[in-house]
Amino acid sequence: MVLSDDNNPTQKSGLAECPQQVGSLKFVENNFDPADEAFNECLTNGIKFADNSITIPCRSMDNHMQVVLLRLSNLSFLGEKALLEGTQKGLRKYGDILDVGILLEPTTGTYMCAGYAVLNVSSKDMQFETLTHLIPWDEQREYGFYAVWNQMQVCCQVDQGRGLRQGDPLSPLLFNLVLEPFLRHILQDASIVGFSFSPLSQDLPPPATLKVLAYPDDVCVFLSSRADFLRIQHRLVAYGQVSNAKVNLSKTEAIFLNGRTSPHRQQVLTQYQISQWHDHSMTQPRVTLANSLILSKLWYSLRVVSLIKQFFRQIRSALYQFITKGIKPGFRYTLLSQPITSGGLGLLDPVAQNCCLQIRCLRLLFQDDDPNSCSQSYLKDFVRRFHFSGTDTRLSFFFPPLRSISSVSPGSFMSTLYMAMDSFSPKRFSMVRCTPATLLCLPLLAAWLLRDLNNRIITLNDMTWALILNLSPDLGQVDDSPFVSWLTRSPDWILYSPKVFRQNQIPTLDLGNLITTFSSADWARFWSLRMFPEARSLCFRFLYGKLHCQLTIVRFNLDVSSACKLCQTPREDIHHLVISCPYKWPVWQEALSRFVPYLKFNPEDIHEILSKMRRYEYVDNANLLILSYYVMLFIWRAH
Repeated sequence: MVLSDDNNPTQKSGLAECPQQVGSLKFVENNFDPADEAFNECLTNGIKFADNSITIPCRSMDNHMQVVLLRLSNLSFLGEKALLEGTQKGLRKYGDILDVGILLEPTTGTYMCAGYAVLNVSSKDMQFETLTHLIPWDEQREYGFYAVWNQMQVCCQVDQGRGLRQGDPLSPLLFNLVLEPFLRHILQDASIVGFSFSPLSQDLPPPATLKVLAYPDDVCVFLSSRADFLRIQHRLVAYGQVSNAKVNLSKTEAIFLNGRTSPHRQQVLTQYQISQWHDHSMTQPRVTLANSLILSKLWYSLRVVSLIKQFFRQIRSALYQFITKGIKPGFRYTLLSQPITSGGLGLLDPVAQNCCLQIRCLRLLFQDDDPNSCSQSYLKDFVRRFHFSGTDTRLSFFFPPLRSISSVSPGSFMSTLYMAMDSFSPKRFSMVRCTPATLLCLPLLAAWLLRDLNNRIITLNDMTWALILNLSPDLGQVDDSPFVSWLTRSPDWILYSPKVFRQNQIPTLDLGNLITTFSSADWARFWSLRMFPEARSLCFRFLYGKLHCQLTIVRFNLDVSSACKLCQTPREDIHHLVISCPYKWPVWQEALSRFVPYLKFNPEDIHEILSKMRRYEYVDNANLLILSYYVMLFIWRAH
């Protein structure tokens, strides 16, 4: 019987009695007359009692059933619906599925590839297979998941008769040994050109040609022609005949490094059962590499180690040089960290991310004690033992003057937590009600007083007046729970989002120096245009006025003339450099006359297309914008 509280009015029934309390359990015995009309009602909706308890009816199990509780691991990263359906398909041949579900990490609610299942492995009507430790997913996938249950064999065996497949305990080192002959044949094949790097300088030889990359069971081969593709297919067939290995073509992907494809290439891929390919370049390749590969190596270290400010300055400097490639004029790091819909590049700020990573520790400190959380108990005990500052431990998080010198010194673990706490919105303690003893321990801050300098009157806030007017002589005890309760009930705490929190740590961008008036929709359109990274980078610099012309060069080199070198115009600004110069304007006229011969443009129209995304009727404005950006790119290259 399952008993639960219910706020609905009690349904009286003469056939049921209130549950009887026996220790921590409740036992209920119900007797029914089969002729009673309430019999079916009770079986359907349960029985409610006078103490707002309800018995929920459930199906009884047969005596011949053999129930096994499974704990599942190594589940796939799929959606909840697809995950449950695939798990049921894999377990169906081992017994009747009574229940199946996924398990989440209790503290963060993170999916950890684990689940559970309840099976009836004994049935009168069907003969099930013997339950095994490794359960195949389904017919369409070659890997499986693991099941653990009571009374299973101490060691699980891998059936080598079916061959090796994904999910088997084959180490990455063994994969390297198995694939080495195949990789050696590719490297020794002189017909495969591979990928050639540009030389770093005239004095140094260029890096070696890259033909293949491999890690455990994944191989990436660089091909330059259809002939290379056919040679690789021949190598795969020959290697499979010798090693009995088989390539999973359903997972094979083709990536076109130049961002262009053709129906002929797609036809060749489809002929060899390769249906997945990527045919466009990333819009922000360097920012994507910085966020996904470079900075991701730091997140765990930032969570567990307190680092000094000099470290973050060096990281910012290295990221800035990597993103901008040292090209002048430069951008501010604040602009690079803005979202792409606000005119930035979406580059993560290590300082803001460092504060964001500490929020998990702050939640452990301020939430109620969880007896099942070892990390919370250890963290609170550590803070209480080594960072006690004369008052209750957590008061120092709200009032910086209460923090001891040792806890805010460089390299201290507490300094990082304090920095994350200070990153929240400004403190508003006027509504907090605390004991007189707590108030006496708090520092006297100017923020607590509202001074009227003209009338020379000091006005105390509401919390101070409430304590002064308290006639009780009992000062109480120092208690930080009112401040903790205020924090945990605040909107900033309840609606916390890492993305919003990081964005709030970045100073607001000053739009005074921008030559563009793009909206969020315009920026989204700009990043969705299919262009080469070089063209997009040039256009991005043009929108922010970060392109050099004679007028900007003369500012730091007085020996250079500000006149145009082609037409000798006295002042060459960026508009004259790429658009209105008499030697460059015919290029614009020729290109636009072929695309839209029925429209006439002047230099100001081109400037509005480039800087404001001006739109025209009966014109493919996206292609017009791409054409304009490419014309500007080729003019810039030839200058």
